[in-house]
Amino acid sequence: MVFIGTYLKKQFILKLKLILLSVFSSATETLNTLKFAQRAKLIQNNVLNLLYVIQNYNTQFSLPFQML
Repeated sequence: MVFIGTYLKKQFILKLKLILLSVFSSATETLNTLKFAQRAKLIQNNVLNLLYVIQNYNTQFSLPFQML
């Protein structure tokens, strides 16, 4: 009887460890995805800011006539 109790306890602990490992792995993957999305948004914002600056520069220094 003692051996069965010990065996079941070890099995329970092993399954619990596997579940926790899965949870932490999923949390890490989610965090990495969020970090990636944040970096992508910053890159997009930087590009939009650069385009805005270029557009304003072209507007300020545009010629009153078009060059052929």
